[in-house]
Amino acid sequence: MKTLVLYATKYGGTEEVAKTIADNCDADMVNIEDADLINLDRYTTVIFGSPLYVGKIRKDLKEFMLNQIHKLSSKSLHLFITRGMKSPTIDEIIEDNIPEYQNILQTAIDFGGSFDFNKMNLIDSLIIKTVNLDLAALDENENLDEKVSSFIGKLAHKY
Repeated sequence: MKTLVLYATKYGGTEEVAKTIADNCDADMVNIEDADLINLDRYTTVIFGSPLYVGKIRKDLKEFMLNQIHKLSSKSLHLFITRGMKSPTIDEIIEDNIPEYQNILQTAIDFGGSFDFNKMNLIDSLIIKTVNLDLAALDENENLDEKVSSFIGKLAHKY
């Protein structure tokens, strides 16, 4: 059984989570930017990862998921989200972004995240600061290893 972690990232936070998952699952890890190199027939399990930006998963990952749904629907499918804001819920994210996957995703988890203003472009940084978020209240990835272990445990029960 071969596993693929397919992720999209803007500033590297989702890539960090994807790498942690891939390392712990002995999985291949591919950035969505390299999706044209993927042979989906090699995988029985696909774990998607995306940051949430203004309530939306990354467009390139969403398009891949929708375009490949016929090849993916027979596989064990899982999703993780990283983000800086706590709402909406993971179920709302799926419903609003990829409703076609509501009944075929076996596991979905929100890892939370944080904002790294050093990596952000000026516009994104200004938007975050303008909406006056309580940055101290973010669910940061401080316990990432514990969260990944829990996620992997859930995956193991789905096989």
